[in-house]
Amino acid sequence: MSEQEAFWVKLLERLFGVILILVGAFTIYYVTTSLQQLAIYSWFFGFLDALLMIIGLILLTAKTE
Repeated sequence: MSEQEAFWVKLLERLFGVILILVGAFTIYYVTTSLQQLAIYSWFFGFLDALLMIIGLILLTAKTE
């Protein structure tokens, strides 16, 4: 793989990680503001949103060759 292609792969990986973190943060906000409507499912959706943020953090910190 050329040096230029590796740069774009790293850039897109980091960008996708940031997008996942932002989506996770926004959905956690919406879950916490609508606890009454979600009732028992709020913990499930909160867990899924936290999982999105963790995957985003992994993408930001991962080293690619």
